[in-house]
Amino acid sequence: MGKQPVSDNDTAGSHSTEVLLEAVTVCITHILNADSLRAALPDALQAIARVVRIDRMVVIENILDGDKELKPNVYFVWNSENAPKRARSGAHS
Repeated sequence: MGKQPVSDNDTAGSHSTEVLLEAVTVCITHILNADSLRAALPDALQAIARVVRIDRMVVIENILDGDKELKPNVYFVWNSENAPKRARSGAHS
């Protein structure tokens, strides 16, 4: 079988993957060297968010309750300065 030619999409996708992996690697290093996870999260999430072009993230941790069942708990919420503000109401969009 012959080798497939590399398209512009393959090259762009490969570059995006490399940029994301680099951002994640840098963030992991900062988190591991930080005084606390909670202190390191804002910068780490912001760096990753720039790469993947998102404006908010929620980190959820599973906590073992008294019945030995995992319950989700919001650990951290991050919003970029440019994130659209949503009105809090009972209606979902």
